[in-house]
Amino acid sequence: MKRYLSIVALLFMSINFVSCSTTKVRTIYCPERDYYNDTFCVKEYEEKENPYVLKSKRDYTIKVKSITKGCRNDYERICAIYKWICDNIQYDTSYEIYDADRCYKNKRGVCSAYCNLFYYMAKAAGVRTEIVNGSAKGFGGIGGHVWIFAYINKKQGILLDPTWGAGGISSADGKTFIKSKDCWEWFNVDPKSLIKTHFPEDESYQFLEKPVTLEEFTENNYTN
Repeated sequence: MKRYLSIVALLFMSINFVSCSTTKVRTIYCPERDYYNDTFCVKEYEEKENPYVLKSKRDYTIKVKSITKGCRNDYERICAIYKWICDNIQYDTSYEIYDADRCYKNKRGVCSAYCNLFYYMAKAAGVRTEIVNGSAKGFGGIGGHVWIFAYINKKQGILLDPTWGAGGISSADGKTFIKSKDCWEWFNVDPKSLIKTHFPEDESYQFLEKPVTLEEFTENNYTN
C-alpha cells in the first residue's frame, strides 16, 4: 500500500534523434552536449532496491534487440531506447497506467510507466539505470515526478526524462497530449539546467558542487 501511494503521488506533475536509417549498415545518431566537454555525471553503481521500480512479467529482449541493432556501446543503446519510447508512448491522461507492461501494451502511461519501461528495456540491453524520484515544475505548479539516471559505464552516467521528452499535456484543456518536436531537449541534460525544473529527493542526483535546497528550488533562488 505504501508503494502504491508513493506512485500515486507522482501523478500531479509527471508531465509537462536516435535517428536510425536502415540501409546495409544501420547508423545510430547520438546527440552530443557541448557543455559536458566529453565528461558525464560521476556516480558509482550501487546494488540496491529501488522502490519506484514496479514488477514486470514481460520479456523485452527481442524487442530491445531490434531497437538497439547497430549500437556499439551503452550510450548508443540508451539513445536508441529513449528515442523509441519518445516516439511510441503517449502520456496517459486517464492516469491509470503506472507500470512498464501495460505501458508497452497500450502505448501510454504516466511518468512512472515511462521510466519503468525505460528501466526494463535498458535492463534487457544490459544497461544499468536508476529511477530518480523527486519534484518537477510545470504549468500546474510543482508536484511529484520521476526521471532516469542511466549508466554509460560503471562510474559515469547521464540524466534524461523520457516522459517530458515524449511531449506534454496541453495547458488549454489539460487533457490533450502534444508530441514533442525535439525529444533530445530532455536527454543527457546538464545538471545545472535540469535543477531548474527537476528536484531529486536524493540530492546526490543533483550532481552539483553546491546542492540546491527544496526552498531554493521552489523560489528559484539559487546560483549554479
